[in-house]
Amino acid sequence: MPEPIAALDGRMLLPVCDPAVSGTRNCSLLRWIRGRSVANRFGPQHFRAQGRLMAQLHNFSVQWHPPAGLSKRRLDWEGLLHDDVGSGMTNAQAWELLSPRNREAFAFIAERVREVMDDWGQGPDVFGLIHGDLGVDANLLFWHGEPRAIDFDDSGLGYWAFDLAVALDACRDDPAYPRYREALLDGYAQFRSLSERQAEQLELFLAGLQVYWNLWATGGTHLYPNLLRDLQERMTRTAEFAVRYARQKGGLSLR
Repeated sequence: MPEPIAALDGRMLLPVCDPAVSGTRNCSLLRWIRGRSVANRFGPQHFRAQGRLMAQLHNFSVQWHPPAGLSKRRLDWEGLLHDDVGSGMTNAQAWELLSPRNREAFAFIAERVREVMDDWGQGPDVFGLIHGDLGVDANLLFWHGEPRAIDFDDSGLGYWAFDLAVALDACRDDPAYPRYREALLDGYAQFRSLSERQAEQLELFLAGLQVYWNLWATGGTHLYPNLLRDLQERMTRTAEFAVRYARQKGGLSLR
């Protein structure tokens, strides 16, 4: 994990102002993490190693007691599909900007995600502090074969299955997806058991991740059109994955 470095007075977080920049920034300093990204050259061994690391992170979360007054975002249904997640527009508002086809597909997935989350509840067997953005293509480095996690700014209180679905996002359209999925869960099982009912819903949470991300991008590109050029291709790919899932699982025509 990145090691935080305290200021001379012992503080871990410092408000910093500069005349050239409006407002105040809260700044921290972390030691450098040695490692390399495997974004375009990953194999099953990387997913297996990631599974081991995520299981250890989740085990830590189960026994961790947050300090009084701590405020963390919630990666539950409202946090993912309703709230403002940083685009400047709430995801609830972004629904109105979707095409009719995408809105129908996304609504099917969102309702299924809500049903599963409501059924599971938020007990420690299914819910806790998660990284929320850890994948072999992002925020995961490897040093001599060992995984090292960085960039915890999207962490929050969410479902273990969602965290694992985020890990699978890197290979969601890869023909070798079943092998990567098996390797991830095999590594995870070395340190922590995942119930069958949670494993069975990984693809639903993976589809829900595409809905969440697409709503964020839809809101952001509507308010800041200059972002559209950078995000358009990924918006199309994430929407197509969600549409395929809705067709397969819901029998929707979605023309």
